[in-house]
Amino acid sequence: MAHTFERFGKYVLLEKLASGGMAEVYLAKNSGANGVSKFVAIKRILPQYSDNEEFIEMFKEEAKIAVNLNHSNVVHIHEFGIERNQFYLVMEYVEGRNLRQILNELKKKANHFQVDQIVYIIKEVSAGLDHAHRCLDGTTGKPLNITHRDMSPQNVMVSFEGEIKIIDFGIAKAETQLEATKAGTLKGKFGYMSPEQADGQNIDLRTDVFSLGIVLWELLAKDRLFSGSSEAAILRKIRESNIPSLRKIDPSIHPELDKIVSKALAKDKNLRYQTSAALHRDLNRFLNTHYPEFSPQDFSVFIKHAFADAYSEQKGKLVEFSHIHANPDGVDSNTVTRVNEKFKNQNQNQNHSGHDSNSKKSEGSPILVNSGMSENNVENLHLNVDINENIDVKLKKRDGRQEESNKSKTSITSLSHSSSPKTRATRYNFEKTRTKKDSSFLTPVLMAAMVIGGLSWYQFVYKGESHNSSNNLVDTGPSPVALCKAQPKLKECVSRCKDGDKSVCEAIGAITKPVSVPAVRKFAVHFDSEPKQAEIYLDNVFQGRTPMKLDIASKGDVRIKFRKQGYFDVDRSVLINGDNMIIKENLQEEQYARLIINSFNAGADYKIVINNENKSTYELRQEIKVPANQNLVVEVTNSLGFKAREVVNVQENTRRTLDMVLKKVE
Repeated sequence: MAHTFERFGKYVLLEKLASGGMAEVYLAKNSGANGVSKFVAIKRILPQYSDNEEFIEMFKEEAKIAVNLNHSNVVHIHEFGIERNQFYLVMEYVEGRNLRQILNELKKKANHFQVDQIVYIIKEVSAGLDHAHRCLDGTTGKPLNITHRDMSPQNVMVSFEGEIKIIDFGIAKAETQLEATKAGTLKGKFGYMSPEQADGQNIDLRTDVFSLGIVLWELLAKDRLFSGSSEAAILRKIRESNIPSLRKIDPSIHPELDKIVSKALAKDKNLRYQTSAALHRDLNRFLNTHYPEFSPQDFSVFIKHAFADAYSEQKGKLVEFSHIHANPDGVDSNTVTRVNEKFKNQNQNQNHSGHDSNSKKSEGSPILVNSGMSENNVENLHLNVDINENIDVKLKKRDGRQEESNKSKTSITSLSHSSSPKTRATRYNFEKTRTKKDSSFLTPVLMAAMVIGGLSWYQFVYKGESHNSSNNLVDTGPSPVALCKAQPKLKECVSRCKDGDKSVCEAIGAITKPVSVPAVRKFAVHFDSEPKQAEIYLDNVFQGRTPMKLDIASKGDVRIKFRKQGYFDVDRSVLINGDNMIIKENLQEEQYARLIINSFNAGADYKIVINNENKSTYELRQEIKVPANQNLVVEVTNSLGFKAREVVNVQENTRRTLDMVLKKVE
């Protein structure tokens, strides 16, 4: 069975790594010259949010910030662009797991990190944060003053080789932004906020120090620091910042390390570590002093052992994926036409006769139509006579020596040319790279095509038609069928037959056979879904319901949509590249929550917009059914020019109240 992979621009998406409310991350690859390729991670906005201006700006912001970051403890951004109206980032692929996933896996196995490993992890993260905090704008040379604002275990990647890298600067802000963060806006995971962040105050790089201190405390205590029954309860605990002493939880923790944690978690940011570099310095000193034998290589062995099955499985996948070739510039190298075997033999004969000493090197090579020939001419070129004839091809040598007659029986069953963009691109790149020496094998093929074309013209003009103009078909006089039956070789008769006039074809069929059109190759594609009975749309045309099989003509990328009531649509582009392909989707059930929007100053004439969708049924102080577990952009405006905007995420089967204060739009 062939596998299906989505082509996204010049990349092939191999496997979905993560999916959030508004974006998704894929493992992908793009081959370079001579088949050299590299695995990357692609983060792209989901299609339904491509028109969400606030989220698009946040995504662009992530790219602008991240391109300035170049540090071993920060995931590198290679590229930022847009493809099919979807913004995307091409990132360094980290072969490993995020810190939250590792903690969950270790907990299942009743295992945990050792103190030296914990100190090493936080030390590396603090080094990456320090680089971001000190980063300069590449265009102006001025400090960007970046803060991450979401320094949580989910945003710390640990590779199987023991490398520690920070990811997701999606909600990071820089002072150089055109629009500064408004006071009162909460961004980040609630359990990892600083007191000033929970209060909605202006924040700086010291908020990242506090958040990293929370992660350090939780790793050492093997428990959550700030937890509660609701977000409000968590925020209240953060504002109070009553931090339990680690030594009361685990007396074996060294007093010096307890002191480092307490300083990182100081409620007053002026008493905290003032930079991530200062935190890194103390952690590095502690590690070297108390654990001088610690080695990152040993840490790598620990991670590989803890994730032995996942590590082995991932390596196997990467080996398998390495054999999948993504062509440079999105070119489909499979769209070529091979030399007809009889032409191939003819080339061999010419080589033995001394006509072309280089033709032997090109046997079996792809043959591409000359780019100077218009595609319409190629597509409309049909041979209307039986050309199973002996053709004398006289090839004259350039040095003026005696001509040699080379006779070969040539059989052509069909001549077709695909004018798809992929074929055109392939032709361009092929001709661009082929040397003059290698291109010499085209000479006998093109010469044969010219002779065949001349022969067919000769048959039409001199053998099949009378020069008397009265023999031409006109609207009056004998019917076309009668005239073609009397003179079946008339050019107009052959043309009418080719255009689909069956009666004319029957009249001339005993003498002239119309050229048969080669059947379009089709691939069997099996569609399935969980749950079953999902509607299948091919290029927005309904085909049936799963499970089902379709025969799809070979044409590269096709747009496929799965749709079932009560489930989210799956709409993606699929590369048809083999027979008996299986395309199966696990549909996600639509999940909903309840949102109540309050505003004391909206007035009577107001409008509520959620994710750019305006419904007259949206009213204040009433429950609104909204998609769950997704970031929702809520905007309230009134006729006086006041406006409020918030981003909210409501969990499935829960109800949340959102208080919004409208402000005058300047």
